[in-house]
Amino acid sequence: MGTHGYSSWEDLTIGSNTLKVITKSPCPVLTMSEHSNKIGYHKIIMPIDTSEHSRQKVVLTLELAKQFGAHVYVIGLLADDEESKKPAMEVMLHQVEVAAKNKNVACTTELLENVKNRAVATVTFSEKNGGDLITIMTDQDAELSGFFLGPYALQVIHHSKAPVLSIKPEEHPENINWTMLSGT
Repeated sequence: MGTHGYSSWEDLTIGSNTLKVITKSPCPVLTMSEHSNKIGYHKIIMPIDTSEHSRQKVVLTLELAKQFGAHVYVIGLLADDEESKKPAMEVMLHQVEVAAKNKNVACTTELLENVKNRAVATVTFSEKNGGDLITIMTDQDAELSGFFLGPYALQVIHHSKAPVLSIKPEEHPENINWTMLSGT
């Protein structure tokens, strides 16, 4: 879906059709700004944070990378108050590297610490590294029946010149098969 771009008053809203599709669709949704002018994907940016569902995008992202022959750049995002989570994040990044290697997908990981704004860090990293696709989770607020899109997803979609693939979190994360990320 096309996005209408960013203006200062739109920080908490996006086009009504785009919003409905992203929040209600059972499948991932690709949004693009008018700046998206590449065909195919060669550098996929995959941010990982400490949320429970952040890793749900790994399998799909690696499969896309394999199909396009793309390199995946995984960035671990830690806020300044998450120093205690650094060892766990390092393990997650290593597990993604192993999963990528098992799928014969080129993968680079980087840990970004003391991040003030995860969306800004994600978009900045993408621009700096020539990312042509960003994969994110939508972080919907269930209390509002899915019509609210979290501030991280909104900011990434608004500010990214690269297409953004928004993936809806699984409603029952206890049913997800995490063995592919177990490191064994």
